[in-house]
Amino acid sequence: MLGNSIINIRDKMNKVFAGVGKPLKYFKSV
Repeated sequence: MLGNSIINIRDKMNKVFAGVGKPLKYFKSV
């Protein structure tokens, strides 16, 4: 049960980093 919540948190963090990482890569390339 605890492991499942950790996976859910990790999945949310991955989605957040994906949402933030795309603009960051764009700004770095500009």
